[in-house]
Amino acid sequence: MKKAVSPLMELEHLLSEPVDAAMERAKTAFDQAASRYGNRFVLFGAGNMGRRVLACLRQDNIAPLAFADNQESNWDKTIDGLTVLCPSDAARRFGREATFIVTIYNNTHNYLETRKQLLQLGCGNVVSVVPVRWKYHEAFLPYFHDDLPHKVLLESRAIREVFALWSDDESRREYVAQIAWRLHAQSSELSVPLWDQQYFPLGLFALTPDEVFVDVGAYDGDTLRKFLALRGDSFRQVLALEPDAENYRRLAAFWSTLPRILQRKIELQPLAVGRQLCKLRFASGEGTSSAVSAHGSTAVKCVRLDDLLAESRPTYIKMDIEGAELDAIAGCRRVLREDRPLIAACVYHVLDHLWMIPKAIHQLLPECQLFLRPHAAECWETVCYGVPVERLTHPKVLQNGEIR
Repeated sequence: MKKAVSPLMELEHLLSEPVDAAMERAKTAFDQAASRYGNRFVLFGAGNMGRRVLACLRQDNIAPLAFADNQESNWDKTIDGLTVLCPSDAARRFGREATFIVTIYNNTHNYLETRKQLLQLGCGNVVSVVPVRWKYHEAFLPYFHDDLPHKVLLESRAIREVFALWSDDESRREYVAQIAWRLHAQSSELSVPLWDQQYFPLGLFALTPDEVFVDVGAYDGDTLRKFLALRGDSFRQVLALEPDAENYRRLAAFWSTLPRILQRKIELQPLAVGRQLCKLRFASGEGTSSAVSAHGSTAVKCVRLDDLLAESRPTYIKMDIEGAELDAIAGCRRVLREDRPLIAACVYHVLDHLWMIPKAIHQLLPECQLFLRPHAAECWETVCYGVPVERLTHPKVLQNGEIR
């Protein structure tokens, strides 16, 4: 029987790789994976990612044979000059003479499930799009938590420091699995996502009738809907912040449908949050991906939570702000230290946020218990939860710095 390896031992093994070796892997992984059938490819997924991969391959004088797609409405269409086949037809025609590249990449897709589908159809070689993105990194990276793997190794010291901060084995295992994913694009060790529990995971903490919930990055009210489903009208106050004009319009439309008893407790503000009071350029109209950007077409007001919440005593702060989480945390030092709220911050928008955000929370709230939970496939929608000991659902005895 194979002896189980501890998360710490696995982390040390991952971080022991030479930087040069990781750089070489990024250059060669795709070519090695596709070597079985030469440059004969079928692109599985005819959406935006598939079209971008097609363009890159063509620029490299590689002509894929076809698209394949699970969406029936695309079958027999021609997209960017390439025919779209149903999966069974694509497998029958090319399964034993071409590599199938899974060119689907979003927070609802699971590569392992698609790989299993194609192998069952008889495809001989199925590869992820991640090595393609490494090879053609100038066209694809950085993108959210994705970047070249050697950049992870350059952060080894900080990664090791943060490993010691997690408060349970579940968090430690997931942390190491996500480091492995960033280095090797291996998703088999990642936890099953807690799809319906984002920001309100079972077993960590309980909401109370005195909750003052600050929803930073409120989008169209999706998190607010979850909060109200859990609490009804049993809470003190909600402050929902959303800088994107269209998202804010939809948020306000949802608010307008609520009973008056809830409307009186919920305040909406069209604001961004950061480390200082200023005006920021903003890329608007992108739905959940609207974000602060130097190339944005509009300007939005940015505030510090320390200033905005000067008269409040927040009990829970949630942050999902497309990569601005570290700036937002820097702008709420006083609130975190004096009011000791729960904090939930997304860590998937930038490569190093997986370790930099928990480190920042720990520096401001060293007694806070830190947990890592995934809420979608392949590292998407991953959240770091900072929970004061008194807010834990089941207070546990601390032994040698570890919750048991």
